[in-house]
Amino acid sequence: MMNIREKLLKTDRTINKYDNQNLLVEEIMLDITLEELLQIVTPNNDDPDIYDGYVLNNEQIYKLNKFTKIQIIPNCELFFYVLEATGIYDWGKRNDY
Repeated sequence: MMNIREKLLKTDRTINKYDNQNLLVEEIMLDITLEELLQIVTPNNDDPDIYDGYVLNNEQIYKLNKFTKIQIIPNCELFFYVLEATGIYDWGKRNDY
């Protein structure tokens, strides 16, 4: 039986910028490998592939800037920044039983 991970084609990662009312202001695409990301963000024990959302600090944002097309100058008084992951799946793949 095919599990959901076998349908995963790729993972898109973004830094999402939210205002203090939790409204999304900007979504910034990252071009980063998991190995590079693991050098910047420490995952939770139950999330080794960093799929959960992670609130980023200034130091992490500056390190992640080299993997973005738009350079982020953090303003943590007005915004907070969250690393997020979205899976891109091939739902047409058959389950082999």
